[in-house]
Amino acid sequence: MCGRYTLAVELDELAERFGCPRVELVFKPRYNVAPADTMPVITGSDGNRSLKMMRWGLVPFWAEDRSIGYRMINARVETVAQKPAFREAYRHRRCLVPATGFYEWLQAGKNKHPYYIRVPDRRIFAFAGLWEEWGATEPERLWSFTILTTEPAAAIAHLHDRMPLILPRGQESLWLSGEKPPLPEQNLEFYEVPTLVNRPANDLPACILPVERG
Repeated sequence: MCGRYTLAVELDELAERFGCPRVELVFKPRYNVAPADTMPVITGSDGNRSLKMMRWGLVPFWAEDRSIGYRMINARVETVAQKPAFREAYRHRRCLVPATGFYEWLQAGKNKHPYYIRVPDRRIFAFAGLWEEWGATEPERLWSFTILTTEPAAAIAHLHDRMPLILPRGQESLWLSGEKPPLPEQNLEFYEVPTLVNRPANDLPACILPVERG
């Protein structure tokens, strides 16, 4: 699964990377994004992309209330086209979820050790995502998203049996246009980080610093 990630960039850099118009949004670099946080996502197609703030945890348009979103932070790529909560969004409402890395926890005895995972050149990348609009009128209207997950890359398979579907850059436009999910980015690096990241309130650069051991 993917339950925490980072987006440690400024908004201007984000808009330039994904070919979106610069918009006036309130955003600062994030080092410990957690479910229910409001984050930037990219919707639309080439030449008509938009950057919009949405809440992490998809709320289907037919849901009776928004609390369902806490159970919808991830969608399995193998079943997303059939699941009632995701299938309409899969057909019609895809998005890119920008990130600079994500976290997984390795069980070691009674303890869990957090690890930070990113692409080796440390660039911005995108998770495959879906989005929804819920609620007919303000202030009830809510835009939300989920992140697709897949089998892990070989390098991090010992950390968890799932990972977010990282789109190779050349596949981002194809994903938005409705193509089948591509094979995920496999070239990843990882290292242990402080348990500081265990608390979502700790949204600090120190969350991604390597742990130094003996």
